[in-house]
Amino acid sequence: MEDRIYTGGRDWKIYQWIPEMYCYERQFAGHGNTVRCLCPYTGSTGAVLFTGSDDGTVKAWNPYPSVKQSKENNPCVHTFVGHTRGVLSLEIVAPNNQLWSGGEDTTIRVWDLQTLNCVAVLEDHNSPIACLSVVEHRVWSGDKHGRILLWDLRTLSPLQELSRQMQVEHRSVFAIRKMVQAVVWKVWTTGSAGHIHCWNAESMPLIFDSDTPGEMLPHTGEENMRALEVDNEALRKEVARLTTQLEKESAHAMSDKFNEMQNQQLIMDTNEGFKTATSRNAAIRGCWEWWQHRTWNSVAVY
Repeated sequence: MEDRIYTGGRDWKIYQWIPEMYCYERQFAGHGNTVRCLCPYTGSTGAVLFTGSDDGTVKAWNPYPSVKQSKENNPCVHTFVGHTRGVLSLEIVAPNNQLWSGGEDTTIRVWDLQTLNCVAVLEDHNSPIACLSVVEHRVWSGDKHGRILLWDLRTLSPLQELSRQMQVEHRSVFAIRKMVQAVVWKVWTTGSAGHIHCWNAESMPLIFDSDTPGEMLPHTGEENMRALEVDNEALRKEVARLTTQLEKESAHAMSDKFNEMQNQQLIMDTNEGFKTATSRNAAIRGCWEWWQHRTWNSVAVY
């Protein structure tokens, strides 16, 4: 699915685009209202495109339908029903084989992708769920009143409310995105208040605020700054440990390679010596046989 782009809109349809040609090759119809969110997923059984709509449903589509499905214009393979209002956000939780959906009905529904059943309805938000993002063993959810909750994947219960802890302004959270992992994930959030925040995914201090670039955050607090310093020290130690380990492994690899080359050279030298000795012995044997033959012939004549 990486070679295609998918869009959905107010015409209730999903379009599959070819980026290189700037045109769409297929459209999927089946929703009964505006398509609000899309979530591509490639699992053990193949590729699936999940979409959420204002009609309150989540649909699963085959992005590569058969000829028959294409003619029938119905590559929808399943419809998840449960939300009472529109579906605004979707997220795949691959380790649990689950699909999470956030709705305007202020609930998060957890769907089992094997049984296709709803296994939980999470009701801790008080406003529409605008975004969902899985970060390691937690799911982050943000709503239109600015609340950010962290969920435990095992118990499906809320662990923390970051917005209350850090006194983030209560405005709609638009997006939650994790960045490339170093030692720990950094998670960025933004919303209608115009702020951009960066969080440490493990210890949860707010380490960046777009309103105060390069300054200590006024709402970070001494305790959280100490936690951040501990994290940074742990990061430095981890980098040093990995560097040392890499150097040792490189040294061992070079030593093993050198020993292997020495052994190969020794084998080659031994083989070469054996070949030389064999050739010398063959030459001596040939001379001896020639001498014996000549001597025997001489005796026979006389």
